[in-house]
Formats: sequence, structure tokens, C-alpha cells
Amino acid sequence: MLGIVACGETSTSGAGGMVTDSAGVRIVQLPPATTISSRSLELDRSWIRDFELEVGHLGDVEPLPRGGAVVLDEMGGTISVLGPSGELLVEFGQLGEGPGEFSPHGGISRLVATDTSLLVPDIQLQRTTEFSMDGEVLAIHPFPELDPAHGPVYGVEWRGHPEGGVVFRALVPEGDVIVWARDRTVDTLHHLQLPSSGPNALLPPTPVWDVGPDGRVVVGRSDQGRIEARMPGSESPHWTVHWPTEVREVSPGERDHLEGLMLASAEEQGLGGLPAAERERILASVTLPESAPVIASVLIDPRGGVWVQEADSIPGMGREALRVGRAAGFGGDRWWVLGADGLAEEVVTMPRGFSPRRFSGDCLYGILEDELGVQRPARVCR
Repeated sequence: MLGIVACGETSTSGAGGMVTDSAGVRIVQLPPATTISSRSLELDRSWIRDFELEVGHLGDVEPLPRGGAVVLDEMGGTISVLGPSGELLVEFGQLGEGPGEFSPHGGISRLVATDTSLLVPDIQLQRTTEFSMDGEVLAIHPFPELDPAHGPVYGVEWRGHPEGGVVFRALVPEGDVIVWARDRTVDTLHHLQLPSSGPNALLPPTPVWDVGPDGRVVVGRSDQGRIEARMPGSESPHWTVHWPTEVREVSPGERDHLEGLMLASAEEQGLGGLPAAERERILASVTLPESAPVIASVLIDPRGGVWVQEADSIPGMGREALRVGRAAGFGGDRWWVLGADGLAEEVVTMPRGFSPRRFSGDCLYGILEDELGVQRPARVCR
């Protein structure tokens, strides 16, 4: 270890990154990925091996302590409880607006498990339905009231909080906020500073975040190779981690790729071959990004380690580049694993097509999608 003291700052350098302690904030500069130990994770083929459920679109997977899982079909509005081998035990929920039903106009994408129940937020109906594991409706909770001036609560990316209640990202006119709601109390954990992206922006700056077992919030932006950890009640970051390449401009070739995706999408939607004037109109209707995405997702494991997904390269992106609102849609296969102190421990490669949703124990649970778009619950273990 090399120690340097200058200008009131103390720096140390090691394999996991260069650390500077400045005014009580720990700043970590990560080394190139090629200098960090790396390995590939493999799918656990023994988990839910007999899954044969037909689903419209898998939104979420919640593992069960006894070895099975609960899966959410956001297109069909159904929740299925599976046994350890994937056998269907219970199915409940449907589209509608009555008790135990979900909006037919979309708006469900996440399961939040408590010790004894399942919570399913519905953005369109502005409520969270609480189910027993047998499908009984235990309660219907209206969305927490943020500010009456904001109107309906548009909450996304729901999580459970280690001290109870739920945490979610709320989209409000002043900028996104991370909110913790429990009982009748609503606390803002973090304000997210996002630049204006212009109309119909492709790959706009999108928040990435998670809540750890100690209540800390780790947060970043898709267009910046930088994340920070904030402890409950603290006004300053506990630490900030910087990637070797923090910001990267979009190249002319990458702009051409995005424009090609736009035109191909328009042609496949029934417009056929496009005349020059129509091509120009379509391209003028969107705002191309100035900066390429750098990171796409953050997950905190039960030990407090931070897993950060790198964004895929723009030339490697397909139609996911045309989506907005969820950075993990354009995530790549490579993840940085940081310790609770922010130092790099290793770089891991996920199986192709696997999208992690959450940790439970030493395993990551999520959704596997093959080349034909067929989805199933899956997991990888450390």
C-alpha cells in the first residue's frame, strides 16, 4: 500500500482501486477491469427445472424460502406460486379493477415480499394489493401521498426496506426521488439530479439504485460511471466510486446505429419502405443522446457488497435502445462486484440473456430469455 498526504487529503492505492479520503468522504477510483480478477457465473439448471408455465411477459421473480418461487406475468396480470421443481401450486390475480385484480392498461412489474405476504403495486390503479401466499386478498393499500400538487403517484422500481415498508422511485416534476413509505410515514431518502433530455430522447440519463441490508442507498446515473452510497440520515455520501471511463460521448457510428434501429422499427410496424421525407420526419422526432450509457443496474447483496452492471455497447444494442425509463433494459453481461467499502473485488460475467432482479442468500434470482424471446425464472449462485 502507498500512502500520500497532501492538501489535507489522504490517499492509498491497492488492487481494488485508489482511495482518497476528503472531508470525511471516501472517494474510490477504480482500476481498469483488466487488472481485476474475473470469472463467469453459470445458471443453476437444477432450480425450477420443470418450469412449463406459459406467460405473456415475466415481470418479476421472488424466491421462496422452501425452494420454489413466485412469478409475476405482467401482461396477463397473474401471479403464480411454484414449487421447488417448477410445479404450479397456486395461481391468482387477473386483469380488471376489482379486489385482487390489476389494471388492464399495464402498470404492474414488481413483487415485494414480506415475511408473510406479497405486495403488488399497480401504478394505473394507484394502489398496492397485499396477498397471502395462497392468493387471498389481505388488504388494498392506496399509494402513499407525496404532495397533492403532484397528482397521482408514479412509482417505479419497488423494493422492500430492511426495517419494513417499501422503497420506490417516484417520478415528480422537480426530478425523481427515492421514497420510503411505511405505515403512514413517508420519507424522502434521496433526490435524483437528472438533466433535461429533450423530447422523445433515446437512451436518456436514467437513475440506477438499490437499498442495502443496513438501509444505505446506493445510487447513480446510467450516463455516468459513478455511484455513491448514502447512509440513513447523512447529508454527505459515505463513499463515491468512479469508473476508469466516467463519461463517454456517442460516436457518429453509434448515432447511425440508433437511427437505423428507429427506421427498422418504423418499417416493421407496417409502414413498409420509407420515402426520404418520412425517414427525415421520423429521425427529427427523436433526440439522440450526447453521452453513451455507462452503467445499467445496481444490486446490493446480503453482505453489503455492491454489484454494478455495465451498459451494453450501443452497436450491440437492439430494440432495447428504443425503450425509456429502465436502464437495465440495455444492460450488458459484465458486472463489477464492489465491497461494502467501495473497492473492486472482482468482475463477473452473467449468462447471456439472464436479467437479475434480486439477491437471496448467495444467489441472484431473475429472468432468463432465450433467442426466441421465451422467458423463465432462473438463478445464478456465487
